[in-house]
Amino acid sequence: MAKVELRVPFQEKDVQELSKAAKLLKVKMSEVIRQRVLTSHRPVSDRERYAYCVEQAARAVPGIPRAQLEQIVGTTIVALHHN
Repeated sequence: MAKVELRVPFQEKDVQELSKAAKLLKVKMSEVIRQRVLTSHRPVSDRERYAYCVEQAARAVPGIPRAQLEQIVGTTIVALHHN
């Protein structure tokens, strides 16, 4: 499938937020934008959110066993949900 380039103007504060998120996740800013756009129009299941969070954690901190990351992410999600 061919890629199509789109240009979208952003406010400076939005660019800063997107840049910060990209650095945290160790991905390009375009990937952060793509994920936000493609996941915002449809409901995302808890399973998909969990899998995405685990994948992002694995990218952010390579070398930690996946089972350990899954436990950390799951505990964090539960804690955020109850607060």
